Amino acid sequence: VYPTILEKANTYLKEEKGYNEEELYDSVDEMIRKCRSLWDIRQKILVEDFRVVDPACGSGAFLLAVANILWDIHKRIGEQLGDSEADNDAWLKKLILRHNIYGVDINHNATEIARLRLWLWLVDSFNRNNLEALPNIDYKVVSGNSLTGFADITQMKEEGELSGQNNLAKWEDENIPELFKQKNEKTTRYEEITGDEAEEVKQKIESLDDRINDLLNDYYITWVKDDGVDLGQEEIRELDVFHWGAEFSRVFDPEKEPEERGFDVIVGNPPYIRIQELKQGQEKLVELLGELDDYETPYYNYDIALPFVERSQDLMNNSGQLGFIMTSKWLQARYGQ
Repeated sequence: VYPTILEKANTYLKEEKGYNEEELYDSVDEMIRKCRSLWDIRQKILVEDFRVVDPACGSGAFLLAVANILWDIHKRIGEQLGDSEADNDAWLKKLILRHNIYGVDINHNATEIARLRLWLWLVDSFNRNNLEALPNIDYKVVSGNSLTGFADITQMKEEGELSGQNNLAKWEDENIPELFKQKNEKTTRYEEITGDEAEEVKQKIESLDDRINDLLNDYYITWVKDDGVDLGQEEIRELDVFHWGAEFSRVFDPEKEPEERGFDVIVGNPPYIRIQELKQGQEKLVELLGELDDYETPYYNYDIALPFVERSQDLMNNSGQLGFIMTSKWLQARYGQ
């Protein structure tokens, strides 16, 4: 988290504020102490342009750790600026949950617990005499199979252009970028509201999600068939196929430049599961990992942690950084080459 924020801040100061190389900073601590553009850095980077995800988040331990790091940075910047909002811990934590934190796990119960942990982290800062509504993070910490689906939905358009398939027509006829724009607007609104209005907006988001995922699933079936994997709609549901570009449409906004789409930081502790174990009950996932061009690491008796590394590289933007706790065995095993 620290080096990514520092790199983004130095780039912003150089390109937008006219700083020269000698004026840039060697650490976040130095930047907080000395930078005369702290307010801009907080707004342009910490709030508007810093996205962290754990693709196997479990009950949210890593997400909570990142949230605490960001909270500490916000507090120190606020104190340096003499900003009264720096004393409002609940306000700062809401800001972080709304703008920075994302998580995915295949276990639905785990994501429910992760949301609860993040809410409790926030509630701990509430004034007991003035309780506030909790932010909606339904579309920030979600359940799905991280290793399946499209990392970036523009793959659908690109492959359609290359292959001349009907899906390029779908992209244009259904105006998929417009669907994403509508979802982004409604999701942003949903995070800010409560009660009946929130329920109404959520229903509209779910309707958009159904429409977008139907289109993407149809093409995903065609996509994997080209790599030799037969997949039907029932298997799509059983696999819990997860289209990152659709679920986190603000992070992978098709209107952004390709190098800007994706997460700034990916953290976590991916599952260490040998492929022999997956073959007992997860045959279709094993087939997908072994056949798809998206993955090069699945061979011999590999560990599923390796495809998580590969997928994470696809989920980062061009300046993103990845930090995983990893099993050491891949450093000696054949599949780790």
